[in-house]
Amino acid sequence: APQAAAVRARGTLPSSARAAAERAAVRVREVDFSDSAEVWRVASTHTRTFRPRVFPADQMACWDRYCELVGSLASPAGTYVTLAAFPADGADLPPGGAAAALPPPLDTVAEALDGSLGGEVCGAATLDDTAASLPRRKDGSRRRRFAYIANVAVRQRWRRRGVGAALVRAAEARAERWGFRVVALHVDASNAGAKHFYARLGYKQVDIALDRKQRVLMLKTLHPKPHDRRPLRQ
Repeated sequence: APQAAAVRARGTLPSSARAAAERAAVRVREVDFSDSAEVWRVASTHTRTFRPRVFPADQMACWDRYCELVGSLASPAGTYVTLAAFPADGADLPPGGAAAALPPPLDTVAEALDGSLGGEVCGAATLDDTAASLPRRKDGSRRRRFAYIANVAVRQRWRRRGVGAALVRAAEARAERWGFRVVALHVDASNAGAKHFYARLGYKQVDIALDRKQRVLMLKTLHPKPHDRRPLRQ
């Protein structure tokens, strides 16, 4: 469809982000909001990753997330984007072949519906420019020089295949196009694996108190200028 083609064109990635996606055998692009099934798959990916799978709470949470994603369309251009990873053409399926790529047993109504809609979504992430989740300045104002990555989620059967790294690289590339030089994100303080993952991608933990959700703040400078040796500070 022309609109979908336009979305893919806007989502074209720079070489570094494209290389990360190729290593992961996925393609990362903006979510096509003209395709409600695709939006549902992204909502489901976030819900399956971050919420307990207990019926009917999981179904309600998925619908809530779907509405949140649709609501993001009201954001001004260049301030919020939802990215999704899809299997690249000809990419190998997760270990186990086709059976492993299918949804797990249909133990809830929500999963049955999820499995009947659209194509495979390997993972998803969001990027915004509001820095609403970052510590405020002493005068109470928000910090505007950071882009903020959130909701990095990868389907269980696609983990440890480079999908998360491809999503983060794509978000960083978009942040650069928006004119940002610093990207921020939060990680649960108890999640050593996630902290190690982001550290490998160049993120550094900021030495500030945990937020109310018991998360640590991590920052990354995108292609710093040679003369810019200022430390990353809150």
